[in-house]
Amino acid sequence: MLMKGNIRLGMLMKKANVAVFLQRKHCRQTLSALGKSYNITNYSSVSSVIERVKTKLLKDRGLKDKINEIEKNLNKGQEEI
Repeated sequence: MLMKGNIRLGMLMKKANVAVFLQRKHCRQTLSALGKSYNITNYSSVSSVIERVKTKLLKDRGLKDKINEIEKNLNKGQEEI
């Protein structure tokens, strides 16, 4: 049972990391502002999250495809506004 909880927590953290990455990229918020949004107290931790996602994007084609799909949907939504 503990294993399932750890897997769920890992998936949740992966999604949150991607959200931080996308918010920084598309909203141009400061690291401090992002930290406040996600209850991360140190802006350098936010920077680490962003760099970690960038590194994973270079290695994980599936993650890159998912992020591209999210960005495509974000851009489509902006066109409708």
